[in-house]
Amino acid sequence: MGFEVWFSENERIVSPSSIFELGLFKDRTGWYLGIWFRQFPGRVVWTGNRGSPLYSSEGKLQISSSAGIQLFDESGYMTWHRDLTSPAAEDDAPLSAYLSDTGNFIVSNYSGGILWGSFDYPSNVLIPGMVLGYYPGLDYIRTITYDDIFHEGGTETGYEHYIWGSSGTKICRIDPIYTTKAMIQTRTTSSYTYSLRRNTTTSYYASLKMSDTGFLIWSEWTRRDRKWKDLVIAPSDICDKYTTCGSGTNTYCSMNPLKSCECFPGFRPQTDSERNQDSYALHGHCVRKSPLACSDDDGFQLLKNMKLPETDNWTISYEGVGLEECKERCLTTCNCTAFANTDMPTGVRSCVMWTVSLEDTRRNRGQNLYVKLAALDMGGY
Repeated sequence: MGFEVWFSENERIVSPSSIFELGLFKDRTGWYLGIWFRQFPGRVVWTGNRGSPLYSSEGKLQISSSAGIQLFDESGYMTWHRDLTSPAAEDDAPLSAYLSDTGNFIVSNYSGGILWGSFDYPSNVLIPGMVLGYYPGLDYIRTITYDDIFHEGGTETGYEHYIWGSSGTKICRIDPIYTTKAMIQTRTTSSYTYSLRRNTTTSYYASLKMSDTGFLIWSEWTRRDRKWKDLVIAPSDICDKYTTCGSGTNTYCSMNPLKSCECFPGFRPQTDSERNQDSYALHGHCVRKSPLACSDDDGFQLLKNMKLPETDNWTISYEGVGLEECKERCLTTCNCTAFANTDMPTGVRSCVMWTVSLEDTRRNRGQNLYVKLAALDMGGY
């Protein structure tokens, strides 16, 4: 047993506390079924028919057990469709639909079982209450995406977040300092999920948006400030481009004010033509000036305000291990190249050690990185 809802410019569905609104909104290419903050209609947080707009302000949403969710234009042409998911409903079973105060549009059966929810099919915006990632029973990694051109998402290890291009290439690795502060992240052996920390209320609104130009934008509104604060998290400049100084190069990027790629302390440019340069604009490989002794004779150079190097697949981590113990572990691990004592996605302060080349890092990001040096190279940076 199904039902239908007609939408127009003045006919919409409102959540119980008037936080969210569901209806048709106009974009530069047509009309779309969407959800937005009711107080801020221009802040759309979910779009249904992104690839198939309506060309007038009127449309009909029809929901049934057999046909699922269908959006029709005023002439009766179906422009968008979604199947209902488990638990399956009988063809003649009564259905209901509502917009929650979290911004989730939910279709349920007569016993309250959820058959479909907009949170399960995010568009290009993450809002509080929505969960991204993967877990048992989910056959895909849930991400926010803009028309499959750009999308934000984590990896199977759950330690890193990237902006990906349509071809599956990494465009930018998001600085962990942002994801740790803004997100709640949960990781087990079979799942990795993340969501925004604070709940949406009538006095607090927040969103993480993937724009049509590939920028990840954090937005926040509070009743105290009474204005939106928009921050471009990534990419903020050319140093945020993934491995902008090359892969496996032992270099970090710096804006001075133009981009330059510099060798880490204790390293030098590999080629003869670059050997007398401390900094060079084009990326190349840097190698150690002196071999490590793999003993207490080695030491560390502290680099402040760094974006930590990429961690996926190339690190050893120890949860709950402090700075001094982390230093000792790196000293006794012969292939340890650097370490940091930092917050992991689980929220636990941990020891992270890099055991291969240091890459995809930059200055001016707020974390401490300790680079392992041979005794001969101590103090020379």
